[in-house]
Amino acid sequence: MTATWAGVCRPVGAASAGLALGLAWTSGAVATPVPPLADDVAAVMHVVQLADEPIAAYAGGRSTGADPLAGTRPRRGQRLALDSDAVRRYRDHLDRQRRAVLARLPGVRPVYAYRWALNGFAAALTPDQVAAARRLPGVRSVIRDDVHTLDAVEPAGTTEFLGLPGPGGAWAPLGGPSRAGAGTVIGFVDSGIWADHPSFAGKRPPAPRFRGRCDGSALEAGRIVGSFRCRGAVVGARWYLDGLGRKTPDVSDPRSPADSDGHGTHTAAVAAGSDGVPATLGTLSGVAPAARIAAYKACWRVDGEATCAESDTVAAVDQAVADGVDVLNVAIEGASGGSPADDPLAAALYRAAQAGTFVATSAGNGGPAADTAHGKPWLTTVAAGTYDRRPVAGVRLGDGTRLTGVGLGTGTSQRPLADAADAAAPGVRKTSAQQCRRQSLDPAKIRGRIVLCLRGGNGRVEKSAEVARAGGVGMVLANPNVDELAADVHAVPAVHVDNGAYQRLRDYIRSSRPTAALEPARMRSTGVTRPEVAEYSARGPDGDSLAPDLMAPGTDVVAAVPPARTGTPFGLRSGTSVAAPQVAGAAALLRSRYPRWSPAAVKSALLTSATTRDAAGTPITTQGGEIAGPAEYGSGALSVRQALEPGLIFDSAAAATAPYSAQNTPAVVIGALAGVRTVRRTVTNVGDTTAEYVARVDEPPGVDVAVSPARLTLRPGETARFTVTAHRISAPYDQLAVGAITWSDGVHRVRMPVAVTPVVVAAPQAVQLGGTLTVVPGFTGRLSARIAGPVPAVGHTTRLRVTGKSSRFDASAPEASDQVARFTVTVPEGTALARFATDAEDHPIGTDLDLVVFRDGERVGRSGGSAADERVDLSTPEAGRYDVYVRLIAAPGSGPLPVRMDSYLVSDGAPAAERSVNTGTPLRLSGLRPTGPGRWLGRIVWSDGGTGEATTLVSGRTGVSDGPVGD
Repeated sequence: MTATWAGVCRPVGAASAGLALGLAWTSGAVATPVPPLADDVAAVMHVVQLADEPIAAYAGGRSTGADPLAGTRPRRGQRLALDSDAVRRYRDHLDRQRRAVLARLPGVRPVYAYRWALNGFAAALTPDQVAAARRLPGVRSVIRDDVHTLDAVEPAGTTEFLGLPGPGGAWAPLGGPSRAGAGTVIGFVDSGIWADHPSFAGKRPPAPRFRGRCDGSALEAGRIVGSFRCRGAVVGARWYLDGLGRKTPDVSDPRSPADSDGHGTHTAAVAAGSDGVPATLGTLSGVAPAARIAAYKACWRVDGEATCAESDTVAAVDQAVADGVDVLNVAIEGASGGSPADDPLAAALYRAAQAGTFVATSAGNGGPAADTAHGKPWLTTVAAGTYDRRPVAGVRLGDGTRLTGVGLGTGTSQRPLADAADAAAPGVRKTSAQQCRRQSLDPAKIRGRIVLCLRGGNGRVEKSAEVARAGGVGMVLANPNVDELAADVHAVPAVHVDNGAYQRLRDYIRSSRPTAALEPARMRSTGVTRPEVAEYSARGPDGDSLAPDLMAPGTDVVAAVPPARTGTPFGLRSGTSVAAPQVAGAAALLRSRYPRWSPAAVKSALLTSATTRDAAGTPITTQGGEIAGPAEYGSGALSVRQALEPGLIFDSAAAATAPYSAQNTPAVVIGALAGVRTVRRTVTNVGDTTAEYVARVDEPPGVDVAVSPARLTLRPGETARFTVTAHRISAPYDQLAVGAITWSDGVHRVRMPVAVTPVVVAAPQAVQLGGTLTVVPGFTGRLSARIAGPVPAVGHTTRLRVTGKSSRFDASAPEASDQVARFTVTVPEGTALARFATDAEDHPIGTDLDLVVFRDGERVGRSGGSAADERVDLSTPEAGRYDVYVRLIAAPGSGPLPVRMDSYLVSDGAPAAERSVNTGTPLRLSGLRPTGPGRWLGRIVWSDGGTGEATTLVSGRTGVSDGPVGD
């Protein structure tokens, strides 16, 4: 089996006093004031802008009572009349309006009052105060404060956004960035590492537990052709290729720990890159800049795509555990999805956690579809969020106009500006030249110029390559319509602008001698509230497991890459595999400070301290604007500073066999709540003093949640137990209901999400034919079971040709061939379930098949595992003809291979006898029985009479095993 990858705001602290600015702040009496938040919620400096125009912009039109207020905006060519009567009167008006707003915000003490260029004030606000201020009439905006510097190189990474540097940052109590993560080693199972990168240079504190080594020899065709050296932060590096095959990867990927893809180098730098590394886009730092790095290369470029054989990956995980890494980052697709009982990589990661290694995995990029994330109590699965920076670049036109876009490259001096549409090579259509397609531009018209290219028709990077071929020195890539902007690595300096800027460029370029200069890219503040859940980030939950566990920045993150791949040593990447190393770095900080903590304790600290509010103090949303919750971000967004002092931890040992909901996790997740359920949890006080914690419950809508006891008094190091009982009252069936339990001692806030899905009956999704099954009703009343089948399988057979190579199959135009079989199955009206399946028992060991199902040329199902066990289930399919394609991926030997595909068509079934049931009382029933030998499939639909249903599939075989299909 192979797998694939799945301006910075610095918060300003609250001030206890500020300049009075000649204004006496009063607390005039008003009705229904907004209550202040509890003292344990930190206040952060914000700028509150009020609705009225400031003095410099007020044109008139308002009045105080019967007296109109004259305008104060100066006329063209005049200066503001600072001492005029109009200014004085309008200033008094603004002061009154501001006092009225402040009277509705008890406890808010402004440090500045703005009147002249901005109307408003600055004050430290708690999240609740931010939300309250935004609801008040007369308030235009509430923005978290930002620190601006002179126009020098700015921080470009995520460390500022995560609150790591500075006197109040997470690095400070650890001894600063030179000690942040000291003594720990983070292992990366990835595409290797470029050890010579500046992000890994310099000495770091030793890691005495680490036992790894560096595989120095680089091999090619079995010969030593070079060497790889560990240096600086990199203390271990190994490579694994025996599973994938040494001849399989691209020849450009060195057979050594060296990274040619860039993914491994990027993730290592995000987690543990050196502090303050200068880059074109700004200075960069990793989350744990004092941690050491061990690279385990198990992913290789095959036809340009990073590919990881599971056998190689498991070997890498195994060696990492043997080497004694403290944290392991595995950002590989599916790493958190398998079961330790039948998935080797899942088993290896489970054992790694049992060995004391903290494991961070990526949630996957399958969002925004639900149920695409997978999690395990012993792993920390990470979702991707946005942060408050993007790579901003500019175009400065000859008339002084500045257009803003995005980019990654360096700038240019003022040069002639050419429209590619006017520079077509002889015989080339204007449309092709306008889009800067290959060989479309005339060098005589392009040489030495900055070229305006239109998006569309070919790849963005291909456009800059054509500009470079024709002798151009820069490119402005413009969107002709509303579309996203993309920062790419181009062949020449480039800036990507939107369609509004494109129209201005077209107008300007008609001037007699148009010129332009490209400004170098910098990571700048977006001015938009962050974080948000990235649209692509996979969603959960995963049964009784919280998935994802938490969220970290994963969109447009700048970090190190091998310069040989892109021509630059730094690049932007996005994905949950970029978010995971942020959490790996945070885990290294915790393990450095608390070396005796278990992986579960570290995970607990990260999850219970996570925030569910964005930088402005409002609930985190998705990029689509919806309020996010546990299914999108797990416990919330990573909050490193709070994780260093968690107060309480939920500690436990990894246990693959115990029900996930019964394990001591810092969350209550019940994937099938049948009426009422009680779970138990244990907490430990890791603070320095005796503390009394009180539980506050935010109940999911329609679900009663009770915590007992709701008050805990614990000495340092003492543990205590409590129970959580969830009881469905009115919540809809089969819909996720979310809430939270927050323990607080007045200093610490320990938050655990509650996510439950009420069901009409908790029934197994699948059982074996002829066995018994136990169901738990979620209501009191009459339970009915509608039984369909079992029906026998209909076998479809043919022969395919084994060639030693994988078959080719185009899903847009499916066709049968000597390596792809097509079976046509007619599905009648009233079919409740159609199943199409292949069985490994029918084929020689080592056979790998894929299954693809089409109806009227449209794909309706696909199954593509690593062997011959494939299955596509279609619930209530439309009647008609279905084409089922069986594709041969691999098989032993050569020549013809007999292949079998089974189809099952299950009707809706007839109602069965009802039975009286009570909420939460288990019911044991006998299963379906076949009427003869063969393979069978049946279905039971449980119902309470109309408000909810649950389905159990019953399958199996009777009689003698068929064995491999014969000729």
